[in-house]
Amino acid sequence: MTKHLTSEQGLSVTQASQGVGLAKSTWSYQPRPRQPRPLNPELVAAIERIWTQGRGVYGYRKVHARLQTQGWRVNHKAVLRHLRRLDRLQPRKLVNINRILLSSHQLNFPQGHWSWSVDAAAGSTGKATPALRFSLSR
Repeated sequence: MTKHLTSEQGLSVTQASQGVGLAKSTWSYQPRPRQPRPLNPELVAAIERIWTQGRGVYGYRKVHARLQTQGWRVNHKAVLRHLRRLDRLQPRKLVNINRILLSSHQLNFPQGHWSWSVDAAAGSTGKATPALRFSLSR
């Protein structure tokens, strides 16, 4: 838009930028392609050693803590980046369904002798969280 105003209308870059509502510095902005940071080979070896000692169940937080106990001064984000690039990141934990249900829903049951049951069907919904079915019986 500013190029049109400067070339066609004969306005200066300052006038065209103010007319469009942009800063003048955006006229000369040239984005650079991002290069991925190279991995530190010594850190990779230390991470691999810790990860195999933990039998592949350590996440980035525990790997970072173990690196710190071994004397490494490394940021947790750097450990996370290395684990991602090495394809060693653990999947996220599922949320505890019972805690969510009991904390966010008030279950009101009828008075008398009733029994209730909960059935969780994990694979039938196609979602990550299971479908819960409540049933009441006398």
